[in-house]
Amino acid sequence: MKTKFFFIYVFVGIAFLGACLWVFLTGGKNAKAVNAKYRLGGIVLTAWAILSVVSCDVPGIFGGEDGDGMVMCYDPAPMNYPIISIKTVDSQQKIDELKPGDTIHVKIEDSTMDKYLLEVRAGDGYDTTGELLQSADLIKEDKAEFDVVFSTDKEYKGPALILVREINEEDPENNNVLGLYCVTII
Repeated sequence: MKTKFFFIYVFVGIAFLGACLWVFLTGGKNAKAVNAKYRLGGIVLTAWAILSVVSCDVPGIFGGEDGDGMVMCYDPAPMNYPIISIKTVDSQQKIDELKPGDTIHVKIEDSTMDKYLLEVRAGDGYDTTGELLQSADLIKEDKAEFDVVFSTDKEYKGPALILVREINEEDPENNNVLGLYCVTII
């Protein structure tokens, strides 16, 4: 944020408070006081908008780099971060209810890894440490699309999680969870 814009905003804010006090003391009957209050209120809103724009990093204009003209008021979306989608192969079936023998289709877009791990874990909520019901290695060939038959050797019915993790061979302890889906096993 630029210091001069901040001081302008503070000065206009103090003037607005003075106009509000003037309106209060005259009981709202003085037209000049009410008019000054509305004008200063408009200036406060305009100054707030200007302050918001200048606090953004506009490359090449307000101290940004590369001069590409992009306004960066928010953190940009991570680049090359995989997008995971899990669907059932049968389009009539809901993804949130699975039974043994159902086939799920896993698609990973913008993948940078070649190996992934699909886990089905028992549990409610987002606890990724529940009992492991099924595990399948997903190895990318041409595309990162996989069909996995949902089956479990264990008799389990209830809430479960489908997790997709990337396999980091250099650091096996650091297998990040890329996708997490809550399902009910029926």
